[in-house]
Amino acid sequence: MRSVVNLYAFPISLQERIYCFLSDGFRNNFCNKLLKKYGTIVNISKKYKISEDIIRGWRTGRNIRGISNRIIPIKCSLLFKIGKDIGYSKSILQKSITGLKTKGARSTILIDPVLPIKFNYSLGRLIGCSLGDGHLNKCSTIVYANTSKKLINELTKCVNNVGNIRVSIKKYKDCYILIIPNIIGIILEYFDVPTGSKVSKKHSVKLPKFVFDAPLDFRMGIISGLMDDEGSVIKDGKIKFKQALPELVSDLKRLLNDLDIITSKRLIDGSQYYFCIYRKSERLKVRNINVFKHPSKIDRLDKIIRSDMNGRN
Repeated sequence: MRSVVNLYAFPISLQERIYCFLSDGFRNNFCNKLLKKYGTIVNISKKYKISEDIIRGWRTGRNIRGISNRIIPIKCSLLFKIGKDIGYSKSILQKSITGLKTKGARSTILIDPVLPIKFNYSLGRLIGCSLGDGHLNKCSTIVYANTSKKLINELTKCVNNVGNIRVSIKKYKDCYILIIPNIIGIILEYFDVPTGSKVSKKHSVKLPKFVFDAPLDFRMGIISGLMDDEGSVIKDGKIKFKQALPELVSDLKRLLNDLDIITSKRLIDGSQYYFCIYRKSERLKVRNINVFKHPSKIDRLDKIIRSDMNGRN
């Protein structure tokens, strides 16, 4: 069972887009060992094909909590490559990381990231919501919209459990819009959350295989995020999940079935795919494991369950 993922296990294509800040003490030791091995900054520049100014910036940068524009983070892929060359283990390098960001002076820093990244409820819900009403744009920024302020606050807490980062919440008419910086989006890309239009890639959007053997609270986060966004509780008693992504519908059905919740088979309605939960006993299971966080869906389900207990057929 996989319960964590290390930054150094990310594909190189993702590591190339992540920049790392290092703790002050480690950064000095890192630069000293690098100079000792190669002699001069010129030699280091030639060896790794990076500018001398960037190398000097690694050495002179101050703590990321200080006010300084001189801090130059090191690209994740390069950190692990150089670290290996000068004798550091991957785990020591990862422990030294105090912040993560993407390219660009204005990109938001994820301070004190939790590394290795834990497969927990918060990360699972981020994935579920991003595959539901959320959207990763082509820059990997996550935009999530919902009419429930409670769900917006819930997802903000989940982001903060990954690391300390500033998010933005806006309101448009009756809808709240949560904007999550792209460093979080890049982390979600490891879990195959697509950027751009999900519908245009609908037959390829699915959960990675390792998700199905991941810890229960992580799987519950994915289930809850998806069901809150795309699930519905209907007056006749059935619970329905409907979406345009066929493989994802099948994956959610499997996650619920693995919890002994009986569902219908996957069905088609035009361009949408769906399944339903019909039985009274299964509705009660859904409520008992707190699948829904959406206040109105919880209220609707509670009313139906009370009616079930009072003899509803």
